[in-house]
Amino acid sequence: MVARVGLWILAGVAALSGGCSNDDEGGNASSEALVIEEGCQPLLARTRLDEASRGTCILPYPSDFYREVAGGAPRLSMRGAAKPQRAAGGGADLHDVVPMDGFSLIPTIVATLPSSVVKDGLAGILDDPSLSATASSATVIIDTETGAFIPHYTDKIERGVDAEHEPIVLRTFAPLAPKRRYVVALKGVRLAPAEGAPANAAGLAPPPEGFRRLRDGSVAKDPALGAMKDRFDREVFAVLERAGIARKDLQLAWDFTTGSEEQPRADMLRVRELTLAWLAANTPTVTITETKPGTDRIWRTITGTIQAPLFLDQPGPAGRIFRGADGLVAQNGMTTFEFTINVPISVRDRFEPGRALAYGHGFFGGRTELEGNGAKTIAEKLAAVELGIDWWGMSKEDVGRVSTTLGDDPSHGADFAERAHQAMANWLVATAAFRGPLAKAPELMRPAEGEGVVVGPGGASNAGQLVYDPSFIGYFGASQGHILGGTLAALNPDFSRVVLNVGGGGFTHMMPRSANFGPFSIVLDVTFKDELMVQAYVAMFQRPLDRIDPITYAPLVHAVPERRVLLQVGLGDAQVPNAGSYLHARALGVKLLTPSPANVFGLESVAAANGASALTLFDFGIDTSGYATPSPLGQNEVHEGVRVNAGALRQMDEFLRPGGTISHPCDGPCDPE
Repeated sequence: MVARVGLWILAGVAALSGGCSNDDEGGNASSEALVIEEGCQPLLARTRLDEASRGTCILPYPSDFYREVAGGAPRLSMRGAAKPQRAAGGGADLHDVVPMDGFSLIPTIVATLPSSVVKDGLAGILDDPSLSATASSATVIIDTETGAFIPHYTDKIERGVDAEHEPIVLRTFAPLAPKRRYVVALKGVRLAPAEGAPANAAGLAPPPEGFRRLRDGSVAKDPALGAMKDRFDREVFAVLERAGIARKDLQLAWDFTTGSEEQPRADMLRVRELTLAWLAANTPTVTITETKPGTDRIWRTITGTIQAPLFLDQPGPAGRIFRGADGLVAQNGMTTFEFTINVPISVRDRFEPGRALAYGHGFFGGRTELEGNGAKTIAEKLAAVELGIDWWGMSKEDVGRVSTTLGDDPSHGADFAERAHQAMANWLVATAAFRGPLAKAPELMRPAEGEGVVVGPGGASNAGQLVYDPSFIGYFGASQGHILGGTLAALNPDFSRVVLNVGGGGFTHMMPRSANFGPFSIVLDVTFKDELMVQAYVAMFQRPLDRIDPITYAPLVHAVPERRVLLQVGLGDAQVPNAGSYLHARALGVKLLTPSPANVFGLESVAAANGASALTLFDFGIDTSGYATPSPLGQNEVHEGVRVNAGALRQMDEFLRPGGTISHPCDGPCDPE
């Protein structure tokens, strides 16, 4: 662990190289003391305190500067001035609330340089990913165990009135390895040119003074940098030199170590274990509260409640995981959650029972989504009896709590993820009820005579029969229903066929290009009043969210040999950017069905899935070039359109059945038809 040092540390004297930094006023900066507050990472240190942003104390992040090993167990912590604070005062350190044994396997990597810089020359999200995986790339990420360059893309975030220290953000195209150390380096970031000058006219940006002195070995009079020198020489600079990157060319370099796969999964898998044990010993208690005639393609709508074991200290939006004396998740009595079931007219008018379909709602929505056109269309076209519940933690009733916490106490900003653990338990109980007690409910039986009674082949009547077949339950989730559904797919033994529609994985990978996250971004802007701190906070946010992120659970989805997943994604989605969808697809290891309107880096393209899980892309003719900047595309039809697309519905129909397979649903690349 790098030693932390006190306030006003004197730096060693060294000559500047690689250009003049903003600290080099009159050429005397190298003879002045660096100003380093206690706890600050000294790589961005300069000869005066940065009053404009606390981010220069914290960044770069993730960084092993914040990694400690005690008793053989690694943990992340921030101290002193490095502890994030709200602009108005008050803590914002997520590390204090969520134990972390390392950094996320899908990190958002944030750095900065002490100059106004340009995006030109940085590998972007729409560029060939292989361009970022070479020694010639302006930014590099290197696996220190294998020496491999990691494909990634880079965003430059505008900082507004202060052009210095603009956030430079790197994200990998695929998950990293667990418990692995990586070296990150910037070496080709260019200065912003004068107005009207060519993009490359201004040359390369100078390094931060703290890093420059460490790079050049000028640390004799600087305890902070001196404490880092030997390790950086051995574990950072040597790695880069072996990769063909000259030390003198570096603008900034550091390392970080990913955490385990086990820690972010531990609570969720414990919830699953306890819930399945409870189900093995108990039958869910179901209460039907209302049955009413449906409207617009729906014959009957049933609402009610189901009791489930509670794993929170309270069931409401403020609920956090309840633990026993041993620190493990424990049951805290029982709770009740609501459900809605739609029985479509297409099931009423057929002899055979409909298919049972669990329906996962969208971003901070609710089971009322079953009243929408998308859910009704799926029910109608697939003759599906749909069951919906609220995603506790990310439902309508959670929005206020999440927004307030991000504004008033951002150290607890990821608490909603704890309540989402209960949502998974609720789903396990809900599908068990769908197989069991709900399958005996009179409200879900056909009448003895009249509407809903159909005479089949040979004159047989289905009077009094259940309207769905409980022996097979499929899952459909769109948007957030895809995101959290990707996690649920790994947990729920009732699901062998899962449709994930217009969603993705990697919460902090999706955030900047998602219109859905816009309101929360506004809250963070007000909370920190500094874009550099906002980006630092977002980078810290991913590891706590790994606990519910589908990327964390992707390796477990196909651990059940018969489970298959169909991903359906529309090009140019404004609410869930394609980058998040592709990240999830790569983590799952699915195939890309061709002909496809686009290729996806890292996926095998196949004309037929041959029984495997697969991704199908739909092209609505949207210009996707806007993804080049870290902001949402303009609103368009894609997000809502894929789920009701005729080809997508045909594909779902063939897939959502026992032994169902994935075939290409279109004559060529899929379009809106």
